[in-house]
Amino acid sequence: GFVAFGRRAVPSMVKQQELAKKAVIDEQTQLGNKLGLEERLKTLLGRGAPFSVLLLGLERLKEINELHGYDPALAALLEVASVLSASTTSSESLFRVAADEFAVVIPSDCLDTCLDRGAELVDALHRPIQLGSSQITLSAHGGVVCSPKDGASVEVLLQRASLALRDSRRLSRDLGKDSHVAPYRQELEFASKRRAQLREELRAVISGAEFTLLYQPKADLSTGAITGAGA
Repeated sequence: GFVAFGRRAVPSMVKQQELAKKAVIDEQTQLGNKLGLEERLKTLLGRGAPFSVLLLGLERLKEINELHGYDPALAALLEVASVLSASTTSSESLFRVAADEFAVVIPSDCLDTCLDRGAELVDALHRPIQLGSSQITLSAHGGVVCSPKDGASVEVLLQRASLALRDSRRLSRDLGKDSHVAPYRQELEFASKRRAQLREELRAVISGAEFTLLYQPKADLSTGAITGAGA
């Protein structure tokens, strides 16, 4: 009975291992997923190894899905995954962490090195993709965090990488660029908390009916007649 139990247990263990492997793989791109990224970061943090995370946000992927449909959007996504896979080195780890976001774990905590790598990967993605009879040029933005400087936990590092990515999009708009890579800065967290505080204060004011709407009259200077009003 013991031997038979052992024989039955072997396939069961193999199946469990297969399921565990699937749990950390993105089904569409076959890259590691967010759970896989979190496990990788936990391992590196446990070792005390220096590293950085480059969070890449794709632009226009949602637009492709809305204008051309699911299949072209999937083709564009797979093209991006292929380009990034070919562009990352053997010492780097690539993950798809959201519908239009990828993450690259870089084995260095040198900010300049990581910003340079981010710029290289963003440039690699800035390319036209053929979708039927039309071409669409994708672009991307990147946010960088370095460990241990920017955080000592997976949650904090990923949260701050998202803040850096948001800031890179803002800077890109301000600079009139299609893409940009920005590092995490402590001011970003202060600004994020302030925005959250203002949202809560605004909700409280609205729910308490504390707003008073005032109108400023507009008059015709030649006649003195009221011609309208502005809030």
